[in-house]
Amino acid sequence: MADLLQTTGDAATVALKQDSDLASIASRIYNVEAPATPTWPWILVGSATETARIESGYDVASMSLTVHGFAKGPGQPPTAAIANSIKRALDGKVIYRGGAELHFTHEQTQIIRDSAEASAYHAIVRFAVGANSEIEG
Repeated sequence: MADLLQTTGDAATVALKQDSDLASIASRIYNVEAPATPTWPWILVGSATETARIESGYDVASMSLTVHGFAKGPGQPPTAAIANSIKRALDGKVIYRGGAELHFTHEQTQIIRDSAEASAYHAIVRFAVGANSEIEG
């Protein structure tokens, strides 16, 4: 699997951008890097982390991926709406991309106050991602 970590982030970004409910509540969806002054509310797909890999005729990897949602109040409800939409858009999804089959499973969501912006909140939505593809050779 060529650059499985990048493939996973790219696949999640495309799936989130294609979700019409999410597009209606988040102005921008960024992959790995956001601009210095992003347009609010916004989403950032973080870098995937590989946690295990097995090679035995198939290349199988376990990974985690964190997606961040940012919104301004009042209170947490706007950020919670983004978090719920991220979860709904990816949880249970199987995506085929770059020769890999990627399985997304929601693990946890947390909403915290964003210390950089007054009245802003930050959703942290973590997924386990199972990936496999046939090894060429």
